[in-house]
Amino acid sequence: MDASLVSKLLEKIKIKLYQISTNPYGTRVFQKMLEYITHDSELEIIKEYVTNNVFSLVKDTNGNHVIQKILQIYPNEKNSFILKEIEENIVEISKLKQGSCIFQKVLEYSKAVDKVRQFSIKN
Repeated sequence: MDASLVSKLLEKIKIKLYQISTNPYGTRVFQKMLEYITHDSELEIIKEYVTNNVFSLVKDTNGNHVIQKILQIYPNEKNSFILKEIEENIVEISKLKQGSCIFQKVLEYSKAVDKVRQFSIKN
């Protein structure tokens, strides 16, 4: 997909990203779009949209998949805003059915990063 097309689409839909993320069809479209976001300026739009909405998205059946996808495809230094909000709402999130999926992704991808760091230190 053309990078400029992704930027243009993101610019047009950014004010509706929450509604798109919580829609059964929109969530799939947005998750696919996340795979093509490569520029920091595009990621900043995502960050602006997601910050302060993480808990609401985690609670939503469709929105939690967007959070999982961000955790999956972006390194910890790029998704720390999500990790921070999860940490702040850890008790409430742990009580949610979808919360377990979020915790699994956090652990899964942070372990992978730690393994890479350990390997880098040894070599």
